[in-house]
Amino acid sequence: MFNITLGNIQVAYQDLGEGPPLVLAHCSSASSKEWSFLNNTLCKKYRILAPDLLGYGKSSAWPLTSGEVPSVDDADVLEAMIEKGGCPVHLIGHSYGGAVCLELARRYARNGRDTIRSLFLVEPVAFYLLQATRYAKEWDEISRLGQRCIAACDAGNTKKAASIFMRYWIGRLKWQLMPKQKRAEVIRTIPKVAHEFRGMFTFPHPAEAYGEIRCPVTLVYGEKSRRPAIAVIELIQQVLGQAVVTGIPGAGHMSPFTHKLTVAGLVQTHLAR
Repeated sequence: MFNITLGNIQVAYQDLGEGPPLVLAHCSSASSKEWSFLNNTLCKKYRILAPDLLGYGKSSAWPLTSGEVPSVDDADVLEAMIEKGGCPVHLIGHSYGGAVCLELARRYARNGRDTIRSLFLVEPVAFYLLQATRYAKEWDEISRLGQRCIAACDAGNTKKAASIFMRYWIGRLKWQLMPKQKRAEVIRTIPKVAHEFRGMFTFPHPAEAYGEIRCPVTLVYGEKSRRPAIAVIELIQQVLGQAVVTGIPGAGHMSPFTHKLTVAGLVQTHLAR
């Protein structure tokens, strides 16, 4: 792992291989290790830059131990990786990481910059797009989840917040059976998840704002995933008519963990485009 200082935080990241750069962004309460199943195949042809996003993995803890407010956000982290890799780059993201990739692509497209060569997004949780659309039911479902998670964290009950969050995505039994060390890591990082939910309620851009993205886009979802996550895929597909959309049979929201071979094959097909 390497380290870079951004503002008042330390960001850890992987830097592997040589060739056209890939920037990989992981989901909430995970780390860059989420994408390690791609390393053996892709680092032979590509340079992989995979950061631990703010508050996760070996990057600075959340909140900062000094009590300072971070002076950067996760989009800044990905931009730093892009600068290291050189342009243009392929962005690959899952869940929260996918949402950050999507927003970064919007910013670059708005500024007329050809920084992003392509997007490969596995269920980007850009739930803010569901507001003021026909997906009112899905927005209500996910916003209630976010409010419950935030409330539990504000009350100092991180165990409850982690349980609310993980049971929604993977189910009660899988959460109970999760190895103790992994459960502890989710509990440790759940305040950052609550922060991400807060951002969901205040993000200003409607779905139409992403229509300027012109690079090749692949959208992947698990056919057994939660409706709000699938609704985001549907909405992005409507805005980006050129996007390739693929459902993974039998998969839920966590397909990069549960269906690694399938996801790896889809990534390679996407990059071959």
